[in-house]
Amino acid sequence: MALDFLEVCPTPDHLAAYVSGKASELDSDRIERHIDSCEKCLVVLSQLERRQLEQLRQTFTDPTPFPHAEVTALLKAQELAIAATRSSILSSSPDSEELNFQFSEGQLVGDFRIVRTLGHGTFGRVYLAYQLTLRRYVALKMTKLRSQESSLLAQLDHTHIIRIYDERRADSSSAAILILQYVPGGNLQQVLDHCRSEANPSAVTGPKLYEAISAHLDEQESVVTADPGRVPFSYGDSVLPTAWIGARLADALSYANLTVLHRDLKPANILLDANGNPFLADFNLSFGDELDGVRPDEFFGGTLPYMSPEQMEVLLGTREAESIGPPSDVYSLAILLWELAHGTRPFPEFPDAKDVRDRTLKMFDSRRTGEISVCSAGDVASRLDTVLSRCLSPDPSLRPSAGQVARTLYLETFPPFRELVSPTDAWRRTVLRWPLAVSLTLGFVPNVVLVVLNMIYNMSFVSGMDMKALARQQWNIVAISFAIGSLYLLRNSLPILWTVQRRTAMHLCEEERHSLIQRCLNRSRLDYLIIVLIWSITGLVYPCWASVAGTHPVSVDNYVAFMTSQSIFGLIAGSLTALAINLIDTNCLLPHLMQYGTPEGLPRRLNAQRTWTDVFVASLALSPILAILRLALLGETESGTVLFLCVMSLTCLGIGMSLLPRIRRALDILNVVARNLRDLPAAMEQFEYGGSLSQRPLTPEKPANASTT
Repeated sequence: MALDFLEVCPTPDHLAAYVSGKASELDSDRIERHIDSCEKCLVVLSQLERRQLEQLRQTFTDPTPFPHAEVTALLKAQELAIAATRSSILSSSPDSEELNFQFSEGQLVGDFRIVRTLGHGTFGRVYLAYQLTLRRYVALKMTKLRSQESSLLAQLDHTHIIRIYDERRADSSSAAILILQYVPGGNLQQVLDHCRSEANPSAVTGPKLYEAISAHLDEQESVVTADPGRVPFSYGDSVLPTAWIGARLADALSYANLTVLHRDLKPANILLDANGNPFLADFNLSFGDELDGVRPDEFFGGTLPYMSPEQMEVLLGTREAESIGPPSDVYSLAILLWELAHGTRPFPEFPDAKDVRDRTLKMFDSRRTGEISVCSAGDVASRLDTVLSRCLSPDPSLRPSAGQVARTLYLETFPPFRELVSPTDAWRRTVLRWPLAVSLTLGFVPNVVLVVLNMIYNMSFVSGMDMKALARQQWNIVAISFAIGSLYLLRNSLPILWTVQRRTAMHLCEEERHSLIQRCLNRSRLDYLIIVLIWSITGLVYPCWASVAGTHPVSVDNYVAFMTSQSIFGLIAGSLTALAINLIDTNCLLPHLMQYGTPEGLPRRLNAQRTWTDVFVASLALSPILAILRLALLGETESGTVLFLCVMSLTCLGIGMSLLPRIRRALDILNVVARNLRDLPAAMEQFEYGGSLSQRPLTPEKPANASTT
């Protein structure tokens, strides 16, 4: 009998038929519409989903209150479904257990209707299923092993780790049904196979990744489609998609390694959604320290081409399984990423070896030497290879952590920051190659030029003196004072410049690197203060020295003129030098240091640096005003003198203003990186960097069309 109600709650018989899958399509549709509008029924279903059966029995002991009849029917239907599933599992013999797990399309297993088989392996079979009560697609993993995968994955809650929703286990059987998050884009192994099946096999570029995922979605008849405008599909080479995927996997691995090791990282265990987002899956062979009574060798696993040297030592019997740590997962991830970037794995695999042990020995020897042929072209590619080469170090202690790898790769996929770290323009490349020479040049040239201009200007209002002797005396004082100031500034700057020039920042401990970042931020303001101070002191000392020595007696008017001109020229020299140093610090030196880690409170310090930059520019803007005031107060009315000071001040102001946009843009980029590295995609969307990539927020994926069932 068909149901004619929408407002009245379903009867026990109708609910039992619906949950067991025996209701007609019309009845099921009307029941679903009723459940959508009935808050009490939704509460019951959510409680049943969490399997709080005993609590429900205790709550609804009185037969009269709503929804006692519905609860009774749902409990009865669910218990019948579980009993039927358990009976089918327990009725099988151990030898035929695997055969019984081969469910057919459309088969009802408890609350799940089987759609199709997604894959199978030595340790289990995976199905796409539709959950009737919650109306969602899930992956059912059927395994005949006594696996503790569910207890491991239940601890993990990360965007790029496949979530486990539930586990159904037969009490007296080794069988388990894991209910997992379903992502529709296939896995990385299918992407690699797609690239290798073409006429010209190559590495995984953005367009090829899009083609592979789209082909898989079409094959699965999914209503979800891949958007070719999304990152990483829009990257035209193979390096940036690799960095984009690798950053997310390394971040997930860093999170997982706090409690569990994966130990079987390979392309087949990296699932993809329709937008190319990767997910770590299949922790079946993992080992966690928090699992009581579990031996490391019981869960030791791996796939030979992706194994670390220490995993191979365990296979060869020369190492204990419990000594395997997170660096082993980093090593396997590096092999996987190398294969994505280059199309081949970094080490030979000796397919002609006489047996597995001989092959393992040869592969172990090749990994132990650590000889990798770097075949990349371009700066970004070479930097990616450098990172992966460090991850492939034979010594686990020399490998970076998964968190460090994630940070480096995230930054590789942020175009503005990548532009700072690996510049294409000549001036930035020169700074990174010769930071010490460039810093010395920027420190001395503005000051030397302004010293010469200052001497020319001073001679215009000094009379009755030996000009050559005056110039020689002034040069001596300037040389002494600037030598002292330069030594002090070099003492602060030399560790930074030496580290950048020798490319040793990655090898520094976190405390040392953070100290260098702080020094780099202080550099320009120290230059400004010390240079202005030196010029001002020179203006005070020189007239006194000349008068005391008796060689060049200086009148009070000339004394004031010397002092004020030195102060104004010093303000200009200090501001120009500070802006030039600030330019190379924010555009070259700081990015180089920040790519390996940032200290706490860096955004606040970067904001302070922006304030100091404004101070430098304001000082330049103030200098023409001070010069005109000086001329007016001292009564200098010669047009040549007035024109000289005005032109010089305005020229220096123009130079400073031309540097300001580059400094501010670099500070904006560094602020994005310092504030929220893990959420760089969202940060890039807010940051207007003028690139061609469109970073739109990811929209929730629709489930595959129910008609496929």
